[in-house]
Amino acid sequence: METRKKVVVISHDYDGCGDVLFNEVKETFRECDRIPANKCEKKLESYHQEITKDADIVELYVGSLRQDIEDDERNIEEHKNGSCFKNYASLCVKNNWVFREFLLGDVKNNLPAGSTMKDRNIMSFAFFKKSYLIEQQLVDVKNNHPDADIYFYFLDDDSDEKHFKDIKEFIELHPLANNIKKFSLVRFNWVDEVNAHIAYENKRRGYAQSLFSQPLPATEPASRLFEVAYCKEQEENAVVETPDYQITSFKSAA
Repeated sequence: METRKKVVVISHDYDGCGDVLFNEVKETFRECDRIPANKCEKKLESYHQEITKDADIVELYVGSLRQDIEDDERNIEEHKNGSCFKNYASLCVKNNWVFREFLLGDVKNNLPAGSTMKDRNIMSFAFFKKSYLIEQQLVDVKNNHPDADIYFYFLDDDSDEKHFKDIKEFIELHPLANNIKKFSLVRFNWVDEVNAHIAYENKRRGYAQSLFSQPLPATEPASRLFEVAYCKEQEENAVVETPDYQITSFKSAA
């Protein structure tokens, strides 16, 4: 019996999440504040290594709201953290992963995957929930790897505390394809981590200068950099009718 391949799929948010892997955003920091950011970068790299270590194939999807070139450029200007598309492409080259150039602009315009990332005239949806993005990525995964075991991870800072809620509700209402053995929602919010460190350091300096009367905590607040917000696993021999995920209309996703 032929051994089934293990495919690890990472859908990765960018702003406040995956952007810490690249230099542009850290160049906006004071030198002293780059230290905790660099630590967050190393922790994210270690997590990537952990979840991909025994995979036959690793694929990276853009899990950001940057779903066309115009969105990417607008966010580059706003956040000063570089291009999601270019940086994730370089990350995949570095790690020997596959960069799946699949965006919602391709879905909206019924174009092959990668079309939107190469043509600024192709536009994505103006408004959509990330549950719709994950739905369409699951369609793509199902079509690309029908005979492999899939382990799907969505990493997001989820700073507004709503993306994971919407995605979890979608997954609970729509059974996963039987070859998706694990589906995880992982919160990685490096910005809050760095801000907590900066606040602690500011308080420590103020205490040393007798600006505060309250005792300084002995250590920094406990890290909440990583949090597995949701995980759904299926038994190896689970028999589930493979669903057709493409049921959500644009109107209901807006």
